[in-house]
Amino acid sequence: MATATLTAVSSAQPPKSVNATDSSSSIPRGPVTAALSFFSPPTEDSVPYQYVEPQPDGRPQRNFSDSYQEVQLSDIRGAESKFNLDTNAFQAISSVASSSEIDFDSDDSVKQKYYPEVESLLLKHLPGASRVHLFDYTIRRSSPAAHRAPVNRVHIDQTQASALARVPLHLPADEASELVKSRVRIVNVWRPLNGVVESFPLAFADSASVGDEALVNVEMRYPDRTGETAAVQKTDGQRWHYWSGMDNDERLLLQCFDSQNGARVPHTAFVDPRTKEGAKGRESIEIETREESKSFTMAKDQPPSSVGCLLFPGFQALDVFGPLDALNVLSVTQPLSLCILSRTLDPVSTFVPRRPTTAQSVVPTHTLDNHPPLDVLLVPGGLGTRSPDLEAELDFLRRVYPSLRYLITVCTGSHLAARAGILDGRQATSNKASFANLAELGPHTRWIAQARWVVDGNVWTSSGVSAGIDVFFAWIKHVWGEEVAEKVANRMEYERHLDASYDPFAAVYGLVEQKVEN
Repeated sequence: MATATLTAVSSAQPPKSVNATDSSSSIPRGPVTAALSFFSPPTEDSVPYQYVEPQPDGRPQRNFSDSYQEVQLSDIRGAESKFNLDTNAFQAISSVASSSEIDFDSDDSVKQKYYPEVESLLLKHLPGASRVHLFDYTIRRSSPAAHRAPVNRVHIDQTQASALARVPLHLPADEASELVKSRVRIVNVWRPLNGVVESFPLAFADSASVGDEALVNVEMRYPDRTGETAAVQKTDGQRWHYWSGMDNDERLLLQCFDSQNGARVPHTAFVDPRTKEGAKGRESIEIETREESKSFTMAKDQPPSSVGCLLFPGFQALDVFGPLDALNVLSVTQPLSLCILSRTLDPVSTFVPRRPTTAQSVVPTHTLDNHPPLDVLLVPGGLGTRSPDLEAELDFLRRVYPSLRYLITVCTGSHLAARAGILDGRQATSNKASFANLAELGPHTRWIAQARWVVDGNVWTSSGVSAGIDVFFAWIKHVWGEEVAEKVANRMEYERHLDASYDPFAAVYGLVEQKVEN
């Protein structure tokens, strides 16, 4: 671990208990002990999640809490050259030329002026990177009215699954599958905007000192998709640092993911107990980028193109064939690919012992462990969802969900999603004849009794059997628009239900009061 340097009023370094500050600007310098906010798990046994936008219906913003613990932080000021992305997952860059972007209050201006500067900076300081793609930026301000404030919680911006999902999110499936074979890195480029940082500095940990056992995957639920970040628990041996008094001409590279060596950096804003009263609020910008070791041309966000369908013995035929027939018609005008997924490549039958004597079988195209990247996954229901032997399917759902853009379940397919923990804290629906079993299968799911289908983030769940066709058409409309959805329906001569709350079967099965017509 690097020895912390100290710029203080005397030439001797004070003991760690002394609150040292820069003599001219009162900027805290040198080692310091401060409380950082680590992960504390949900009280119930459920998947940790956080909604990115405020929830209007009273749902909690997140289901986990914070555990503040004191750590010793060393100051890398004066020792910047000792750290690099490959080893430590962070790197300091000084004396960066002034940016042509000054105000940082216009999205178009940031992308036109600042983006090219960041790209050039990374190509210069990341050996082997041949192309940089900037896919997101966030401006954080300490003022009460700020849209994004400094994040005072230890985290890593991406997990391995969500990082790799960024490639097919921006590229055609065939090109993405080749690119993920090369080295992929996601790097956050962090800088202050309003001069020397006086408050809420950034703390970051040496990657080698934080084992995987300290990381916890957390679902980040956006209105239109679900991503994933890693929360961090406090463990022995973690080495924490900060860069005192960062100024506008300095950049801190924070590596969130590296497919080659796995180095990734936990980080957080923190309150330095030595911060002077009345210190100016921090303003900063962070840009997330992806670097490839092969040259490629980046496309704009594409509609989903790779669809998977999960099969298991005893699946319901119409749950699969209804949506897939709509997909077949849609593929006449849209570039789509389909994977039929199961444990093996052996035919999968709808047959269930002691049940209907007629059945159909489908031959899978891929196994659960060997398939291309997926944008969308369709999960049918059926009597087979009651089997006690579904751990392979549940593990598959847990593994693949963070990289999906959409998950669509039909009928009791939502039972599998609930058992996998994907529906924890979400609204969802299912087959009304089997609704009585839901409390046991998904105790942390907000089950909606009267609904043809329910959408919560990137998860679409439908009622029983035929409702799968309606939820699939609603999803087609969401992605490609009403005109495309209507054309597909007309080709199929199918009359869509357009109201997600339309559900006469909730009354049939006694879940809501039966309406009596006069």
